[in-house]
Amino acid sequence: MTAPLDDDGDREGVPSPGEEVADQEREYWENRRLTQELDDDEAGRRERRRLKAQERKMHLRVRTHRYARQQDQGPLPSAMVLPPLPGDDDLYDHDLMDSDDDSY
Repeated sequence: MTAPLDDDGDREGVPSPGEEVADQEREYWENRRLTQELDDDEAGRRERRRLKAQERKMHLRVRTHRYARQQDQGPLPSAMVLPPLPGDDDLYDHDLMDSDDDSY
C-alpha cells in the first residue's frame, strides 16, 4: 500500500530523492572508512568481503536512481486532476442576460 499524498503531491513519510542520495553518500563513506580500518586477518577479510558486497548493492541503487531520473516520470498525480464533465443540460442552460446569476 502506498503512502498518502500531502498537499504538494509528495508521499508522506518517504524521504525525497535528495535525502536518499545524501544517505547513500554517508553510507558509502562510512563503508570506505570501515574497510580501511580492518585488519588483514581472517575476520578482517571476511568483514571486508561483506562490506564490498554492501558497496556493490549501494552502487546498484545509485545506478537505478540515475536511470529513473533520466526517464520521464510525468507530472505529479495532484496535477492530473480534471474538472468534472458537464452534463447534457449544462451546455447552454443559463441566460447570459440575467445579471443575478453568478454561476459563470
